[in-house]
Amino acid sequence: MANINLGLILDKQVWVLVNLCPRNRRLAGEFPSWRYLNSRTKAVKVVVVQEEYQGQILAFGVGFLGIKYKATVRAVSGLKRKARADMELITVKIEKPGPTNFILGQSHFIKTIEDIHETLVSAVPGIKFGLAFCEASGKCLIRWSGTDSAMIELAKKNAQAIGAGHSFIIFLGEGFYPLNVLNMLKMVPEVCGIFCATANAVEVVIALSEQGRGILGVIDGASPTGVEDAEDIAWRKGLLRQIGYKL
Repeated sequence: MANINLGLILDKQVWVLVNLCPRNRRLAGEFPSWRYLNSRTKAVKVVVVQEEYQGQILAFGVGFLGIKYKATVRAVSGLKRKARADMELITVKIEKPGPTNFILGQSHFIKTIEDIHETLVSAVPGIKFGLAFCEASGKCLIRWSGTDSAMIELAKKNAQAIGAGHSFIIFLGEGFYPLNVLNMLKMVPEVCGIFCATANAVEVVIALSEQGRGILGVIDGASPTGVEDAEDIAWRKGLLRQIGYKL
């Protein structure tokens, strides 16, 4: 199989930039026109793959061509294309005291900090929180605000660790919960979306490229261990009434 770095459909043909590594050299016997470097480093060659294999367009893109194909392949000279930069995926753990709630979201515009601050203090008088926002242009600073010094430090620390442009993170002090502010927060004009609102242990899934970082999603807590039964349903309903959220 060939590792595909770049694909483009032109005139019913799939143009691909193929990355040959030592284990792919067996392909050279099937397509003698291919040439590659005789070393352990990657050898890159531009080739043209004809449009069909058993009536289907050949797959291409980042990843592997997942079929054994027999298509006409010829070397191409004089075609200069720049390969797409590699993208790396990492996870960043949110660092916080166990029971502390936080909200992670995506926003835009430098006014995010002031508008979210005003929204939180208006929604819950006396709320304790820390807020940090990753500026994505200009000076690209961590912008911050809040009403509690400990929560502010948590927000700044975790925003720096995540480092994704236009992301924001809010840490809530003891006795304050996302449930109290989430709907108001979603209505802030700068806010584009919310990734999570939780007190669980969280890992943020981040893509890294030459340009910067972006949040793809989150791993929020643990995976399910099963499906609730009648006893679990009774416990859930009882808990909600015990903490005052149901009559």
